[in-house]
Parts: sequence; C-alpha cells; structure tokens
Amino acid sequence: MKKQMLVWIVGSTVMAPMAGMANDFEVFGRLYVEIGQVEEGGDAESRGYTGDENGMGRVGVRGSHRIDENLTLVGTAAWNLNVGDSDANLTDRDHNIGLQGRWGTVRVGSFDGAYKATGGAKFDAFASTALQARGNGGMATGPFGTTSYFHNAVQYESPNINGLNAVVQYSIDERDRSNDIDNYKGAYNLGVTYDFLDNYQVIGATNSVKTLEDGRKGNSKLGMRARFGDFTGFIQYEDVSLMGTQVRDHDILFLGARYRIGKTMLVAQYGDLDDNDGNNRDQTYYALGGRYFFDRRTSAYFGYKNTSFDEPGQKDLSTAMVSLRYDFSISP
Repeated sequence: MKKQMLVWIVGSTVMAPMAGMANDFEVFGRLYVEIGQVEEGGDAESRGYTGDENGMGRVGVRGSHRIDENLTLVGTAAWNLNVGDSDANLTDRDHNIGLQGRWGTVRVGSFDGAYKATGGAKFDAFASTALQARGNGGMATGPFGTTSYFHNAVQYESPNINGLNAVVQYSIDERDRSNDIDNYKGAYNLGVTYDFLDNYQVIGATNSVKTLEDGRKGNSKLGMRARFGDFTGFIQYEDVSLMGTQVRDHDILFLGARYRIGKTMLVAQYGDLDDNDGNNRDQTYYALGGRYFFDRRTSAYFGYKNTSFDEPGQKDLSTAMVSLRYDFSISP
C-alpha cells in the first residue's frame, strides 16, 4: 500500500505543474476483471482464476501545455492496475514527455513499442484478455514483439499526411543483457500505417537489436484491415527472429473477423506459428466469442480460446472466460 501511495505521489508531483497551465489534462484508466477456467491437455486438472493476468487494467495521467502557437508540451505517465487479485500492485507502463508541433511529436521515455502498436494488438478484438492472440500462437512476444515496452528511448511520431502515419523509436541507453540480447543501445522500432478509402488500413513494422552471437536480429510484419458496414476482417503476417528475448526463426499468420449486431460484437480469430528451427515448436491458436457493450464505457467479454503445440511434452491449453471492463477519464 505504501508503495502504491508513493507512486501516486510521484506521478502527481510530476504532472501537477502541467495541470496548472495545461490546455488539456486528465486522469484516465480502466478497471477490468476476468473469471475463467483453464484446462491443460493430458491428465492435468483444470484450474479456475480471477483477476487481470494480461495487463488490461491501468491508471494514469496525461496532459498538454501550449507553449505558443507552434509548440505544445505533452506528457503521459501510466501504471498497470489489477483490481481482481489480492497481490495486485501498480507496475510501470508507458512514461514519457516531449514536444509537439505541426512537424510531428518527439518524446523521450518508455513506450508501447512501435511494432507492438502497429496492427497486431490493434487488430485483435481480444487484446489484453485471456483470449488474445499474443503469447498464444498468434503473434510475436517480448519487447520486440507485442507483450512489453520499449524503454529508455526517443520517439518521433509523424503528423497524419493524407492517411499516412509513421512512428520511429530509438534506444539511447545501455541495459543489462537479457537471454540472447546483448545490448539495447542502438535498438530501433519502426511502424507505419496507411488509411485509405475510409474503410481500409495497411500496416507494416520492423525492428532490430544486437544479439550475443547472431549479430543484429529483429522482427517484421505486414497486414491489412478492411471494414464493410458492421463487418471487419484482417490478416497479418510476421517474420520473427526474436521471440521474447530469445533468437528464433518463426513465421506467424494471424487473421480474424468481427461482426457487430446491436450492442454485441461477435469475434472469430485464428493464428498459426510455424517453427523453422526444426525444434517442433509449431503452435495453432483459435478464439471464438465476443464483447457486449452496455454503454460507451462499460462492456463485457466472453469466449473460448485454444492453443495446441507440436513440441513434445508441451500440453495444449484452453481457456473459457467472462469479464467486465470499465473505462474512465476525469478532467479538471
């Protein structure tokens, strides 16, 4: 409890000056809890769980201060918040500050990786729930995939130019070695999105970091999303050389569709991970379910997902769950 109070005090101290002179300031967050049942293949017993095991819950502050007609100060500080677990603590998410102009935005700090924030998790209707594709055979994981943050970095985000947006991140600080990663200094993330004809989006992303024995390695992906009335479909392909912080050689196909009927969104997703290392790490993922919107801020997820493994001794995993989500924002 003292640790949580300290985090709040520090966050408030950092952002308070901005609030006093801001054009815009808000406290934002998301409360989220799941109830689910997990089953492993073979003779293993199933287990129930409650809580938020995938980072959906969060709380933070963000603000902006207009310096003059051409320049604005912007800042964000956010933490994970697990309201369904007795051991829950506030843990770091993105923290950054920078300057914004007609030429774009430059920030320094910790971020969702540009690779993570391009396509992938944005396409996944079950992102940050137990039904999500990332970590379950549908997407790359780790700081150069879709399950972590890019720290100690400088980020440039372009303005929107006729539907085209780009984000570039560059790590400027040396960090401790982690498995196959040698040095984070000089690592980069690049993500590009292009929206056209109102209903279509094409995405591409790539990254690179120095590894211990294999030189520079990284991941790349291409994808497309299209909307037709109440129907949305997408497809994404990843060429993966880093899974988590380990060198791998994977191809991952991820595709899905959703259909809106009144307040209910029905969802079907499929992922296929091919292991090219010859170690039988192939995975197949699918998820079926949906999301019900009580109102603009309150919704509930429901569904079932399964991940099957070719690796000897690795048991298939399936999860059935329901959950409740509430999004909030408070402005002075």
